[in-house]
Amino acid sequence: IHHAQGRRVSARSLRRRVLALGLGSLALGLAAMGVVAYLSAVKEINELFDAELAESARMLADLYSPGLEASAAGGEQPSHPYERKLAFVMRDEAGRILVQSRFGDLASSRVACGGFAEERLGDVDWKLFCLQRSEAQVQVLVGQQLEIRRELEGELVLAQLVPYLLALPMLGLLTWAAVGRALAPMSALSRQIA
Repeated sequence: IHHAQGRRVSARSLRRRVLALGLGSLALGLAAMGVVAYLSAVKEINELFDAELAESARMLADLYSPGLEASAAGGEQPSHPYERKLAFVMRDEAGRILVQSRFGDLASSRVACGGFAEERLGDVDWKLFCLQRSEAQVQVLVGQQLEIRRELEGELVLAQLVPYLLALPMLGLLTWAAVGRALAPMSALSRQIA
């Protein structure tokens, strides 16, 4: 009887080990898939935001007309919270400000014009794109607070993790049941021996 009880404990122990191994492997696999999906999504989001910055700079440069007087664009309140996190400044060939956005002071930026850059202005980190149009004699600097991207990345992490965390307990129950079913003949043999 003692020997049979030992066998029943072994069957239970084997079930636990298989479950732990299966769930551990599954959790590692899901984590790897989540990391790959997250990194891919972050890359795509950054490329999309960068493309929007470049397009905004080109559009502003195309709208420029000589004789534009210095002013601050937009006197109304922002219609979206992210508007305060986007900014631009347009200068003439002498470096004088022609027009700038009402929110975000990019006029103090020291980045060299010629593509993308990141810069901290005051206590805010910005992703910047600068475009020089020599034929129009104008320079356009557009920027987006990096906080926008970080917020979206945080939302992506949650969006990736929640389904996996919800699925893991269900998969654990299914695995427990499947392993129990697979070990049923061993349990039956153990009972017969007992």
